[in-house]
Parts: sequence; C-alpha cells; structure tokens
Amino acid sequence: MAIPDLAFDGLKVKDFGRINILVGKNGCGKSSLLRGIQRHTQDKHTKYITPERGGAVKYNASYEQQLHENRAHHLISERSRNQKIDFRGQSAALFNELAVNFMQALHYDDALRLDLTYKFETRILDKINALLDNITIELSDAAKRFLIRNKRTQAEIDPANISSGESELFSLAVEIFSFAYEKSIGADKIVFFDEPDVHLHPDLQYRFAKLINTISLEHHIEFVIATHSTVIISALSDETNAKIGFMHEGKEEIKFREITNALRDVVPVFSPHPLSNQFNSSPILIVEGDDDAIAWTQATKSSQGHIRVSPCVAGTIGKMSEYEQLADELALSLYDIPKGYSIRDRDSGNGRNTNLTVINSLVLNCYSLENLLLSDDVLAASGTNWPAMKQQIEDWLNCHQQHLYANSIRQFCSDGYLRQTHKIKDYRNILLGMINPNRPFYMLIGQAIGGLRRTDLARIDQDGSLPKFLGEPIMKQMLFPSVSIAPADGPSGQARG
Repeated sequence: MAIPDLAFDGLKVKDFGRINILVGKNGCGKSSLLRGIQRHTQDKHTKYITPERGGAVKYNASYEQQLHENRAHHLISERSRNQKIDFRGQSAALFNELAVNFMQALHYDDALRLDLTYKFETRILDKINALLDNITIELSDAAKRFLIRNKRTQAEIDPANISSGESELFSLAVEIFSFAYEKSIGADKIVFFDEPDVHLHPDLQYRFAKLINTISLEHHIEFVIATHSTVIISALSDETNAKIGFMHEGKEEIKFREITNALRDVVPVFSPHPLSNQFNSSPILIVEGDDDAIAWTQATKSSQGHIRVSPCVAGTIGKMSEYEQLADELALSLYDIPKGYSIRDRDSGNGRNTNLTVINSLVLNCYSLENLLLSDDVLAASGTNWPAMKQQIEDWLNCHQQHLYANSIRQFCSDGYLRQTHKIKDYRNILLGMINPNRPFYMLIGQAIGGLRRTDLARIDQDGSLPKFLGEPIMKQMLFPSVSIAPADGPSGQARG
C-alpha cells in the first residue's frame, strides 16, 4: 500500500487499505487528520478534496489560466481549505484539462489507439452520466467545453439551474477523473476525500461511492475518506480491501480494519442521516436470532410508540460480543449522546459485555425468549391462565405418552413446572398449540411486550408476570429508562441509556 503506518500529533494511524473509511462526528478532527496524513505522504502524488464545495459547474477561462500558471499553489494550498466558494467552477475548468490529458495518453500509447472502445465518452463521460438522473453531459467544441442537457427533452440547461446534488456529483467525478489522468507516471496516487456525502441524497451517495471504487481499481488510486454517512460505508463495505477506522474523542490510535459481515449487518440499522436524532429515538437492539428480532419488531408496532428499537440479528450467541463492539464504536463515532442495547437469553450465562460505552448489554430473566410464552400476560391475552395451562399439559401427556418430547415435558412437570427457568425451546410448538395455534409464538410475545406500560414496573417481583420474565434491567433500562436503578455489576446510579 502507498500509505505506511504513521505517528504524528500524539496519534497513531495504521493498517491502511486501498479504500480507507474514516468515521467520526463533526468537530472530532477528521479534516485535520486527513491533512496530517497528506503532510506525511508528501513523497506520493496526493489530492485533498474539501468538504465545503460551493459554486456552479460553469466554465470560466480565468480558472483554467490559474491552473496552468500556478498549479502547485492553486491545487494544494487554496483548494485544500475547508471552505472553497467556487470549487465547482474550478472543477468545470478541470474538465477541459481532463479531456486534453486523456487524448495525450491515447496519442502516446500504441496499444490504446488500437482499442476502438477506448474513448473519452465510454471511459469517462458514460460513467459520469450514469450518476445523473435528470441531466446528461456532452462534449462541446465551444469555449465552454461541455454542454448540459435535460435527459428527457434534450434541451440545453444553464449550469446555474441544475440541482445542487447533480452539480456536486459532476464536480466530484471530474475532480477524481482529472487526478487519475494527471501526468504522474510511476507515482503513488492518494485522494483525501473530506465528507463526499455533503449535498448528496443517500441514493446519490451510494452511486458515487461505487464510482470511487471503480476509479480506485482502474487507476490504482488509494482513498482516505472522512465521512459520517452510513450509506457510503454500506456502499463500500462489499469492495475488496476497503477498510474502516473509527475516530472519537480520546482515541490515541486509529487502526483501519477489514469490513466484516458483522459490520455489514450493523451499519444498515443506523440512520442514513446519522447526524439527525433518528438513531437515538430508535436505537439499535442486538439480538441472537431471527425469532428475537421479529418479537421485538412486533413489540415496537404494538406499543403505540413507547417502545422504539431497531433489532439487528447477530446470528449466534458467539457473535454477540463482536456485534456489540462494532455497534459501540460506530455509535461513538457518529452521535453526541448515543445509546443502544443488546439482549441475551439467560441460558447463555450472564454474558454481559462490561467493556462497552454505548451498548447496554442486558440478559433476559428467563431461560430464553420462548419462556415468555408461558408468562401470565401472554396466556391472558390468549384467553387462558397458568392453572388451566398446567392441566392442558397433563392432558396432553396422557394422550401422547410415546411422543418424541413426552419425556422432556414429563421432566418439566416433575421439576415443578418451572416455566421461567426450564428449557422449553424444543417443545415450544406443542405448548403453542395449547395456547394459540393460530399465531406464531414470537408474535404473541411481541404483542404482550408492546402492551406493557410504566405501571407494570410494579409487577417486576410478581411470579409469573411478563415483567419478571423480562427482568428488572430490561424493564428499567430499556423499556422505561427514566427509572434509576443499581446496575448488576457496579454501584448504584443512573442507568445507562
């Protein structure tokens, strides 16, 4: 890789990949870090693209003259400022240089000249136009170098009248293509991209991220991208040798890591607009399996708004810690006061992850999710109760003495009908048939959880109650978090989240 491990300003940055995504909140120092990395890679061929990119993509001959007369100062000093009022106008001037450099490369390469498909239109313009919904860019022999047309009517459009998103996309694509075709034979090329998501709708962010990957592969360019866009993270997460690093206050080392399947699962739960409050109003809830996710999704629907979580499935209990750690770092790097949760079954052991800042790791107060089916609340919602349920179980055993699960159910009975702590997962469908055979168990459980209200906190110690099956931490820290309790593994105080 072109970028070595670096140490400067009290910070270590290491393990760069081909595309490096740096995630952090506004004001955490992402721009300063990008410039610092650029300063320490001055032996490479680099380009910094500022986050504040103003102006219209309108050709101005004076900008082209500035590019030729004082290129080093213009591109490295002035255009590296965090705010550039007419950035897009200067991008329009770069378009002409891009066309010239492309034709020169074609002129001096015999192999390229023999390739009839190697044209400016197919190699560059078609890729730019694929980004744009309503306009198309055409080459022009006139002084303004290119035309912008309405894609539907073919009418010419003044650059000042196109949308800010399409103006931004055209400008950024030209910036990167012009850098790719600059005369820098043998030089390592690195683009430092500061918040490419600015001014772009999530759909456009996704398309542009894919273009970044294409250009990186075709032109051997490495990227360091500072962003808080989960859309860009998602778009690049499937690409070869794309890595991610998390930046937040107090961190002394940023290590770019491979993007795992866990991160691909966690990222979509976070809002496409992470700087809004949407995530905190519906925080992530990491669960073990699909049944858990459906139950909690149903709980949010049935709660009339007081339960708002976004379930994310880890898949196995062994993956819970990995998902929690990733969600914790991502939330810290995106939000000012983030919160999130995870819930494990009691059968997995305590399993609380004590090394987390954001994610509140909770454990059910019953063996597993299935046990909630036998709580008084779920039974009552299905028109029955626990004494009647016990009688049905005994009647079933009398009729099914040779059934595959008859011995397991007999053991459940002989152990004293410990409906909260006994393993009933294997024969839950038999029990469901006695309770309500017309509804999946996770739907019954989700509806019952959604029906809980703050007054149900009084039933936390009531045997058989749904609040007791869920447990005090889930009731008081996640469902009704304004209540202060003593954490299970620490001194008393305000609960996290």
